[in-house]
Amino acid sequence: MGTSETDNGATRLRDAALVLFGENGFEGTSVRAIAERAGVTAGLVLHHYGSKQGLREAVDQYVLDSVRAAWTDLTDIAADADHLALRQRGFQILFQQHPYMGRYLRRALLESSDAAVAFFDGLMDLSRSLFDSLRAAGLAQPTDDPDAQVLLSMVLGLMPVLLPRHLERNLGISLRSNEGLQRWTAAEYEFLTHGSLRATPAPAKRAR
Repeated sequence: MGTSETDNGATRLRDAALVLFGENGFEGTSVRAIAERAGVTAGLVLHHYGSKQGLREAVDQYVLDSVRAAWTDLTDIAADADHLALRQRGFQILFQQHPYMGRYLRRALLESSDAAVAFFDGLMDLSRSLFDSLRAAGLAQPTDDPDAQVLLSMVLGLMPVLLPRHLERNLGISLRSNEGLQRWTAAEYEFLTHGSLRATPAPAKRAR
């Protein structure tokens, strides 16, 4: 069934499902719990979305649309764009301003289901579109394996979502703080633009 963003009941159900699916998983969340959090009757799930699965599909689409919106500026790239600032802004929108989004992404990606496969493929399609724009602007490194290049970049960008506690524990700072955001995105950007390894050892420094 179709839904409208202006329909308050449908939107509240979607937002409640986003939170609860992220906290408890799809199977661990009941329709009744979603309705209670949304402050509506359970029958409205069927009315607006047809089923719990239909509601899940709406949440998936909402998250994908949010990711796309956060990176909109990167799809119309300019040679002198401040890409680091754009990556920081996208990270801020998705993971600082909307913390439930990150939790949902983690649950959705690590779950073993057809829905998780479709969700990952949706993110991959977004990443391919981004790299098409970067390549057209001459801002992506040439490669013989563009799919692997896109995958590696996307997985790196998802690390704060998939392994937040381990990253924060080793960095000694919250990724939700401004300092943590700047530190991580700067390191990520340096890795993407300059790499981490050398093909040959650096020349030894001469003793003075």
